[in-house]
Amino acid sequence: RRGGPSSLKCALEAARGEPGEYALGGLADDFRVERMQGNRLYEHAGVQYVGGELIIRVFGSEK
Repeated sequence: RRGGPSSLKCALEAARGEPGEYALGGLADDFRVERMQGNRLYEHAGVQYVGGELIIRVFGSEK
C-alpha cells in the first residue's frame, strides 16, 4: 500500500519534520534518499520479506 500510515514514506516524512523545522528530531538540517539498492528477500522471525537498503544523505552543520 503506497503512503499508508505505517509506510516507509510516512516514516521518512515524519523524520523530516515540518517546513522550517530540523530533521531527525533536531539532529540534522535535512536529508535526502539517494537511492535504493540490494533488493532481495530478507528473513525476520521465520518470515520472508522483500526489502532493500536505502542510501540516505544527511545534511547538517556543526552546532
